[in-house]
Amino acid sequence: MKSQDKGIISFNSYEVRKIEFKTNDKFDDSEVTMDVEMGADVHVHENNREMIVDLELLIFKESEKNNYPFEMNVIIRGYFKMDCESEDSIEKYDANAVAILFPYARALVSTYTANANVAPLILPTVNVNEFIKRSKEQ
Repeated sequence: MKSQDKGIISFNSYEVRKIEFKTNDKFDDSEVTMDVEMGADVHVHENNREMIVDLELLIFKESEKNNYPFEMNVIIRGYFKMDCESEDSIEKYDANAVAILFPYARALVSTYTANANVAPLILPTVNVNEFIKRSKEQ
């Protein structure tokens, strides 16, 4: 890959920080609507060149109350670094970081639910720019 083709930030690694999964034994096998809440917590290093992003997914919150088959809470952490010589802070690229991290969370949820012997849950794609914009407005 040529240097001019590289992105502004590099994705160094990620780690699963938390997975909680609880089956709802009272679920009555009725059809359910997808219920997913997503949050991102961005921590910028004081040098403005490194960033940690914690992406949290709450899936089927309050499963017994809402008659969902299960509830799940996932947090994954991504480590990012700014590669180019720029005056910008890496925080400017938080949407890019979330967009890079989300497919890992999505795959984790699909694999985990399949192995939990429930219908594998495939999360829909997300408009990360809109998500970040709404998050900053709140």
